[in-house]
Amino acid sequence: METGKNKEVASNAKAVLAHIARDDPPVGKIEIEQTSCELVVDESKIEGTALHHATCSTGHCVAISKPIEEAKIIYRILCRCNHPNLLKPIGVWKNPKDSTSAYLVLEKVEASLISKGREFMFSIEDSFIFGFSNIGFKIFRAICDVVNYINGLYMNSDVGTSSVAGAIPLMSVKLSSSMIFYKLTVEGEVEVVVADFSLRHPQDLVKKTRKGRPKEVTIGDVQRFNWRGVGLYLKKLYGDEKNVNEELKDLAAFLETGPKPEEGQVTYDEILWHPGVWESIIKINFIREIFWLIDKDRDRLKTKKFIETEKGKALSKIKCTLGIAAGLKMFAGKELKENNLLDSLIHLRTYIAAHSDDSYNTYMGEKDKLECSKFNCERLLQKEKGDYMIKLRKEIRSLEWITESPVLRDKNDYMAMFYEMKRKEMGN
Repeated sequence: METGKNKEVASNAKAVLAHIARDDPPVGKIEIEQTSCELVVDESKIEGTALHHATCSTGHCVAISKPIEEAKIIYRILCRCNHPNLLKPIGVWKNPKDSTSAYLVLEKVEASLISKGREFMFSIEDSFIFGFSNIGFKIFRAICDVVNYINGLYMNSDVGTSSVAGAIPLMSVKLSSSMIFYKLTVEGEVEVVVADFSLRHPQDLVKKTRKGRPKEVTIGDVQRFNWRGVGLYLKKLYGDEKNVNEELKDLAAFLETGPKPEEGQVTYDEILWHPGVWESIIKINFIREIFWLIDKDRDRLKTKKFIETEKGKALSKIKCTLGIAAGLKMFAGKELKENNLLDSLIHLRTYIAAHSDDSYNTYMGEKDKLECSKFNCERLLQKEKGDYMIKLRKEIRSLEWITESPVLRDKNDYMAMFYEMKRKEMGN
């Protein structure tokens, strides 16, 4: 990288004074010529963002106007980062129309992510949001992943040190709806990206002492602020809470307000433990894994009852049920007993996670709404009891039977556990 008096760019462009091209530029465009590197910026902004479409020697790109020093600082920060969901910087060009500002030039994006609409990010039926869409799960976890990456790069601004190589200054990442974008990969897939930081701490980040003096902002403060930004962005994405499932609202509240003080801070691992980021198949596999943990303590002929196993006894002592008996009556075709968490789990396994043919045959509602799918069985249960998985996750985590989020497990992990259990049974 070479640094000149008026601009800072990658080494393939020389540092020279930026100026308006002598020939009249196309209407609505600003041309900035530099030796071996010309930047052309559309004067109009990409709708809903602060970005301008632009082109330079590297091809199509985007540009954002900033005060010169701020543009240089953000450029340097982005140069230190290496994450697929952070935009790659191209350079900084001085604005020939304003001696105090410059264009920070970044790789090309299409538009703001929110411009894709709710139907892109969420699974919606009859105006009700049941959770993320398939692509929505991927994109939201990517947003959380890049924020987790940034949170791990902060340096202590007082002592100028960090345990992480390539540490960055203590500046919050901008996560408003106008600052989260999407680009298209070579394969044409949508990929979410962020690109900007706040040089000055936002007002609601700075806390005050009892005497009204501003407190020193810590790394933990900025990390929590970034996670809060993700929560607020999620709420902006889904809109009216009356038409949103409990899992998404629980996830947004966790990100925005954080866990209880004794539970520590919001972390990426903790986020992955929230059902709001779980696809239906992950929920079903979570139910199966809990069931297998109990079932493996039974003999091969299954003469031992669930409640006679060590883990079955533990669940039977938890009297706070999931409250799903009424919701599952349509599948069971009869009244269900639900006196403890063990009852709840067995019902989930029998009517949601087991064989869909059985649930379909006994289903008492309109068959065309079920379509013989575990996915739809789980969705119908959500309609009746939207917080059932939130409660189940909380209780199972407190028992410490499962140490990692089911998001981190793939289908092979679950089947390996199942086959190992069966192998041991055959050996008895």
